[in-house]
This record gives sequence, C-alpha cells and structure tokens, in this order.
Amino acid sequence: HLVTLIVNADNTFVMKIDQDQVAAGHLAAADDFSPALQPPKTIDDPSDSKPEDWVDEKQMDDPEDFKPDDWDESQPAEIDDAEATKPAEWDESAPTMIPDPAAAKPEDWDEEEDGAWEPPVIDNPACATGCGPWVRQKMRNPLFRGKWRAKRIPNPAYKGEWAPRQIPNPESFDESAPFAKLDPIRALGLELWTITDGISFSNFLITDSEAEAEALAASSWLPKRSVEEALSPKSGIMESIRSLVRQFKAAADDAPYLYILFTAIAGLPVILVLRCFSSSAEAAPAPVAETAAETGNAVAEDLADAANTADASPEPSPSAEPSASAEPAADMA
Repeated sequence: HLVTLIVNADNTFVMKIDQDQVAAGHLAAADDFSPALQPPKTIDDPSDSKPEDWVDEKQMDDPEDFKPDDWDESQPAEIDDAEATKPAEWDESAPTMIPDPAAAKPEDWDEEEDGAWEPPVIDNPACATGCGPWVRQKMRNPLFRGKWRAKRIPNPAYKGEWAPRQIPNPESFDESAPFAKLDPIRALGLELWTITDGISFSNFLITDSEAEAEALAASSWLPKRSVEEALSPKSGIMESIRSLVRQFKAAADDAPYLYILFTAIAGLPVILVLRCFSSSAEAAPAPVAETAAETGNAVAEDLADAANTADASPEPSPSAEPSASAEPAADMA
C-alpha cells in the first residue's frame, strides 16, 4: 500500500491510502486531531468535584410498584413434557455408537509403537428411532415468570450529567497559520495494536506538493503494485496458470504417457543447447591445430630453401658487401 500525507501551505492537509482520500482537514481545527495541534482555550478545573447530593440517574425504580403475591421466581424456564412417551422402537440397551465393521487394521500398524489398534466408531444403524437411556423432552414452563423487577419511572431528582467547571487554559495559544512554523518532518511513528506478528509497512510519503505525490506514485509505486497484483494468488494470470496445471494433471492421471511426453518436450531444448555447446567445443581446436601444422611446415620449407641457396653460392670475400639474396634469410631467421 501507499500511505500519503499532503500538508499544504494554506494549513490544510489530505491523507490518502493507495491514492484514495481517506481524511482531510485543517491544521488549526480542534476536531481534526486528537489531541489538537493547538491546546484548548479552557480546561476542567482540577479543584472542582461533584457534590455528594448530585443525582445523575435519569430513571429510578417505581416506589409504588410491588411484586405480586403469586409471582414465583423459583419456577424454571422449561420442564419435562408429561405427555411425552417413549417410542416402542426405542432400545435403551443398544449403544448409540458401534465399531465400524468395515474397518481393518492397517498393514503397517505397529502395536509396540502405535499402541493397540481400535476400529473407528460409527452411528449405530439400529438406532434410527433412538438408543440409550430415554429422557423426556422439554417444554416451556407455563408458570415461569423469571426474576421480578420494579418498573422504571423518571427520576424527579435528576440534575443532569455533572461536569467540572471550566477555567482558562494557561498553556493555550492562538496560531491560525501553523504550517509556516512547522519543523521539517524527519521521522514517522506508528501506533499499532494487533495480535498478529510479521506485519511490515512500507511506502509512506509526507510532502507539501500533491503533484509531487502523484508523480512519485506513478513512477515507483504503481508499477510495483501492478506486478504484485499480477503475481498474487487472486490474479487472473496466476489462476489461469493453475487452471492449466490442474487440467494437465487430471488428463495425465488418466493417460500416464502424457507425463513422459511432457518430460521429452520440456527436455528437448536443454538437450539441443548442450549438444550445440558440445559440438562447438569439439570443432573449435581443429582449425587451430591445422593452421599451426601448416605454418610449421611452411617455416621448415623456407629454412631448407635458404640453406640450399647458401650451399650453392660462392663464399663472399671479406671486403664484399652482403648480397641481396642473404637479406630474406636473415629476416626469416
């Protein structure tokens, strides 16, 4: 959720939850905060107390009302029906519950670990009318009148609700424009009464600009909320996925070969990817080795040609300049 408080420069405020307004008011209003931002102008006089003879009960028992002589408070609300009779098919000796004759002890039941096995009990089919001790049904007691109470009448001594007298509040002050004097809000406090643990809160925004609040909600909160709603258990997308899974499972339970077919289809892309990587790994070194071999053979042939040329040519005199044919050999060496 997104909880937003917008405090405006005209001393009004608006509170929103998920961009829907839930409260609004004025900072200086006495009824919009509890306690109010401004102290009240008057307070109860701490030295004032209710007089002992003050009567604040609006009604009283009628002193002229008396309990009738035939009023019997001991009569119960219900009594046994004297006209009720036990049905002829009622079997008081038969139990209402019997062991289930169709139940069998599980094969893996271990009496040393699980204790003595006892079959579950079921309703006795012979008790269609009734079994066990028969008890008369109850009926309303015509003599029951309950506890007697005198009727109520207006109290002639009633003076109204007592309240202490009011005196000027020494801590009161008048501030019609508190917004300009508010300190920057740097913290947020929550008072929460709950018996549920694991509750977390996020997305609190306090600002003085409604446009800023709307822009921030549109850029950060709304996209996140859209994704959370799409992935929530109640969303249509997730429900469609679950429906497809349930339909496939129901079909596969009747035709188990569908599990094999699904596994083959789901695993085929994985096998193809692994096969491609394996083929690339085997084929990549071959050109390198072949190129290296060809390069080595070419170098060897060049060196042999250079050596043959050197043997066939006459040895140069010490004063002679190096011949042009010796330069490639030197460069190759």
